[in-house]
Amino acid sequence: MINIDNISPTYRPDVKTTNCPFCEVKGKTPDTKHHLYLYESTNSYYCFRCNSTGKLTDLLSEEARSLFRPPLPEILTYFDSFDKDISPRSINLDEISRPIFEGSDAYRYLREVRNLSDIEISYYGFRIGIDKYRGRIIIPVTDSRGNFTYFVSRAYYGQAIRYKNPSIRKEDILFNYDKCKTDLVIICEGVFSAIASDKFLGFTGEYDSSVAILGSHLSWYQEMLIAGKFRKAIVALDGDRKLSEFEAIENRLRKQGLLVSSIYLPDGKDPEERGKEVWVREFNKAVGRMNGVVEDIWEQYVNN
Repeated sequence: MINIDNISPTYRPDVKTTNCPFCEVKGKTPDTKHHLYLYESTNSYYCFRCNSTGKLTDLLSEEARSLFRPPLPEILTYFDSFDKDISPRSINLDEISRPIFEGSDAYRYLREVRNLSDIEISYYGFRIGIDKYRGRIIIPVTDSRGNFTYFVSRAYYGQAIRYKNPSIRKEDILFNYDKCKTDLVIICEGVFSAIASDKFLGFTGEYDSSVAILGSHLSWYQEMLIAGKFRKAIVALDGDRKLSEFEAIENRLRKQGLLVSSIYLPDGKDPEERGKEVWVREFNKAVGRMNGVVEDIWEQYVNN
């Protein structure tokens, strides 16, 4: 049970935080930074550190429940009236796409234009769009438990609208988050930038570190996911972004206790456009700025 003395408010009136009682049970050190978020609007809780989740009413003491107004049962009834089919997890990949196959235009696009290997195509689960997504590749996005929550569709025939994504809040999405395995995260804008980042650094499949926030704005939810899993962050927005946009994300993550640096690419380019040599060099510079000394992280993680 969570007691009233340990609950703190947030800027959202329906959300409060507390130290997670489950982190230590799951083998982590005790939570001292309020990683457990309490959502009164959906009668749920979630720890951004150990991924514990459940019903809020099962967790709170009678005294702690008095902090939440209106009463939880009334709120729960209100939200239960909504159509649950709008959940991101209701999307069926087989209804919008098919497995990619060698010889298809989509396959050639990924191999020849995006320079991806067969292993990378399989690793990220690329698919071929059908029906209203015909002429597009589908890139699935999964959450920290491996559940399918979103997808990005990218045109490969030169259509005017390059990206056509589902009408679901992308602010709750972090591409590649579930695959990340180190305490360092590289925050990119787009899916292909994140893929190129790990590819160029030799991280794919073993040291995955790059995520895509699907734009230049870091949402509150994405910030909490990052703060709960990583100790260090490198902000790697596209090169056409203003310095103030980098600094805004840096400052927010520093307030969460992370070591933070940035990669600044010239000429409005993204990681994929700048290429491996430039990306590795700028990555090492960013790590050097973070630690106060230039370190060759390339040699630390990769032997070749």
